Amino acid sequence: MRQLRVLVEQLPPTGAFARARGDGWTDLEHLVANVVDAVQGSAYSVVGALGGKPKRPKPQQRPGDKDKSRLGDRGSRSTEDVLAYLDSLKPAAA
Repeated sequence: MRQLRVLVEQLPPTGAFARARGDGWTDLEHLVANVVDAVQGSAYSVVGALGGKPKRPKPQQRPGDKDKSRLGDRGSRSTEDVLAYLDSLKPAAA
């Protein structure tokens, strides 16, 4: 069992096992994303201090984060089911 654990720990961080666990990023990629967030936050603060009205920066998406562009949860329903339901809510044509 110990040998298996050692083998799994030595697998590449961008390999299939890491992707299956939900994190295909290396430590370097995480650090770069943190630096980008910090630089954007600093720029936001400087512009705000100089009297501007900047838009708050969005943090870089990390592995495992939910897709922020998708609203709601449609459960197990297909796209066609959702569209059919929305069409049924349209007012009748006059």
